[in-house]
Amino acid sequence: MTPAAQVFAVNELQPLQTRFQQLNEWMGQAVVMFDDYEVTGSAVNGTAATS
Repeated sequence: MTPAAQVFAVNELQPLQTRFQQLNEWMGQAVVMFDDYEVTGSAVNGTAATS
């Protein structure tokens, strides 16, 4: 099963980031940059679970 955070990243974050990065082309310089999104664990009851 795919974690909800990964689904959110693919379905919501990536399209938004792509759209925002179009500003770079419009402005002719890098004005918007994003770090890669990585799911490192899942939150359970407010704490991060690690394996």
